[in-house]
Amino acid sequence: MSRTGAILAIALLSGCAPADIPPDEEDQTKRTISLLLEESEKSVKRGSVPNFQLPIKNTGNEAERVIDLRDDRRADLQDTYYELEVTKGGNPVDVPRMISDPGPISDKDFVTLKSGETVTFDFSRFALALQSLPPGMYQARVRFWQDPYRSWKTSFRSPPAEFVVRR
Repeated sequence: MSRTGAILAIALLSGCAPADIPPDEEDQTKRTISLLLEESEKSVKRGSVPNFQLPIKNTGNEAERVIDLRDDRRADLQDTYYELEVTKGGNPVDVPRMISDPGPISDKDFVTLKSGETVTFDFSRFALALQSLPPGMYQARVRFWQDPYRSWKTSFRSPPAEFVVRR
């Protein structure tokens, strides 16, 4: 096989390899951003969408920027950079997800947290069709991608929040 053929084969095979899974809450002790997903209600009626709050705290010594979602701004950015993941019994839940591509980002889409400062975002709408969840106990967490200009592999997950869908 020629060198070009070998390089092409490696490129094709690496494109088929499973994507790396970003680190999760175990690595939060090394980060300067702390996440804590909290359910607004422990239980929701079937056909309803659960609501969550996500406090984000800067535990470092330097200012940190995060995408600003206060006052229901930029739902397209929430769906990508604060992606909600739902599991049941440790397994991903298969529910429809609407397409939500992020639009352009500018400096006005960020909020700067000084050392020790916290901002809390309310989540009441999602790209996932959570209203279609059958009754049961679920876990949710947010995959947080702080810097859209860096690889998604720099993202990490919040600790899980549990909620129940009742009949």
